[in-house]
Amino acid sequence: MARIIFYSAQAVNILFVIFVLFFERKESTRRFIWILLLLIFPIGGMVLYILFSGNFFTGTKRMHEVKQTAQQLTKEVRREQKATLTQSPSNIPNPVIKEFLPLITMNLMEGKSLLVSTDTAILYTRGEDFFNDLCQELESAKVSIFMEYFIFHKDNIGKRIMEILCRKAREGVDVKLIYDDLGSIATPTRFFRQLNKAGGEARPFFQIRLGLPLTLNYRNHRKLTVIDSDRAFIGGINIGDEYENKNKRFKPMWRDTVVRLTGSSVLTLQINFLSDWYSIDAWNRHTKGIEEAKKYFPSSFTEFFARPDAGDSGSSSGGDVSDVSDVSGSGSGQEVSAKEKKEHSLKFRKSFLESLAGGKAIPTQIVTAGPNEKHKANIEDTFIRMIMSARKNIFIQTPYFTPDEGFYTVLKLAAYTGIKVRIMIPSQWDKFFMKAASYEFAREMCAEGVEFYLYPGFIHSKMMTVDGKISSIGTTNIDVRSFRLLFEENAIFYDKNFTAECERIFAEDMELCRRVTKEDFDKRFILKRAWGSFCKLFSPLL
Repeated sequence: MARIIFYSAQAVNILFVIFVLFFERKESTRRFIWILLLLIFPIGGMVLYILFSGNFFTGTKRMHEVKQTAQQLTKEVRREQKATLTQSPSNIPNPVIKEFLPLITMNLMEGKSLLVSTDTAILYTRGEDFFNDLCQELESAKVSIFMEYFIFHKDNIGKRIMEILCRKAREGVDVKLIYDDLGSIATPTRFFRQLNKAGGEARPFFQIRLGLPLTLNYRNHRKLTVIDSDRAFIGGINIGDEYENKNKRFKPMWRDTVVRLTGSSVLTLQINFLSDWYSIDAWNRHTKGIEEAKKYFPSSFTEFFARPDAGDSGSSSGGDVSDVSDVSGSGSGQEVSAKEKKEHSLKFRKSFLESLAGGKAIPTQIVTAGPNEKHKANIEDTFIRMIMSARKNIFIQTPYFTPDEGFYTVLKLAAYTGIKVRIMIPSQWDKFFMKAASYEFAREMCAEGVEFYLYPGFIHSKMMTVDGKISSIGTTNIDVRSFRLLFEENAIFYDKNFTAECERIFAEDMELCRRVTKEDFDKRFILKRAWGSFCKLFSPLL
């Protein structure tokens, strides 16, 4: 009997190897690593492949339904924006939008990311400042609070925020909290249940405490708060004391970046949050359909974005989104004449161009990526296109640097063409294997002309700027997990003034950093270099 089981397992293992060898469509390096694991650890390799390869999960049925519904809400706006930008590019009044039009169009059509306006953008680089302002904003909430975090600790700041959420829920504010079940695994579920008892709602994303589902490796890495539909925070900070350097167990100095937004960009963040909220599956017995989300949106998206005051406080809530096809007439239940369609379209395009005229508002795109997407690498593609557009400089801050082949190559080519490429990574780390792999990639890239700087502590910021014109802030690390396996979200800002502020922050951080070269990495003890090479080999799986 044991022999039959052994040979059966070997046969199945061979089938897995054949599948990876002939039917996988991923990079050759990633395929090679999986074949190596399957051959060395037959049973364990198969289990790891099922859980971590990314081939056994493309999103739940509910996820696809919600995603399709959310995209339908903005379909007409995207169509009108594309027509306005591509049919008459010479009429675009904003030179930055003109210059990066290919990137904007790619995000618009492939990533389904609207080009919206950010009326105000405030940057935070200290966790203490961020949490103080976040708590003040939560206290001032009148209608709704939507929060989504990878990590939500039961520590001082976690308890403080939870107390506010429970109190606001008892006051009648609509409070919704999504926490990742793996990222917040150290936090007892009863801590979150107190919000449910107070009248709010807290839900785990891809619950794993009931077992080990196929979704174990697909985590919600987003960090977002939307308040009253008119202001939002997005960036790298989770809910925990370590983010304001008050966790005694975590010694390195923590440095992160968050941005507070107002304007119509908040509406797109709210759409993304509610898409995640209504995607959470049926073990939440109180889960209702996406129809319930209609109350959070304007009655007509094209009319909302055609108004000069789109995004002003309070303008993005209330109403029924069933009439989302007001240009085409479908969905409204009424026939719309060709003349009315044309007039509506012209009105929208005129208002849209006026919004890009270079006033105080910042043209913005909110880009998401995740394993449920048709194309999982939307954010990586955005980064690559940003790098390809560079003419002078590229500045990147990231806590981990284990890029895939495509990202590595485009950075290398940028350095070859004389573009100044500077990348800031930590000198102190939270994961020893990521440190080893990142240092090995950094060593190789230093030889290609890329400059690397070690921050004196743990820099957790995920920020990129290009040529002093566009910038990205969000949740995405420069590693394969963020690019392919995690649910991520980044804001892309097309504005010189905002990007100048990001570059100023980068320059201030550089004053604290130490530049490292290939020679510095080569001086490390030989066993450290060998360990780095080993971790780099498995970096596609880290």
